[in-house]
Amino acid sequence: MKIIVHSFNSNLFTSYSIAKPEQICLDIGQEKYFNYQHFVGIIEKLTKRNEERIHEYRRNEKTTGKDS
Repeated sequence: MKIIVHSFNSNLFTSYSIAKPEQICLDIGQEKYFNYQHFVGIIEKLTKRNEERIHEYRRNEKTTGKDS
């Protein structure tokens, strides 16, 4: 089974192809292989960063709304 995860970061397109649970292929013009735990760590960091940005956006939105 193969799972494809696509991620867009600015102008960089990244495609993760999961061939086996223990082998991850990160393709950004060249192939690099990481172990599964490393891949999970990357996803967790991206998720945490997105959650922080959403929280900051909502906090700024509330602050802006009170001033107007």
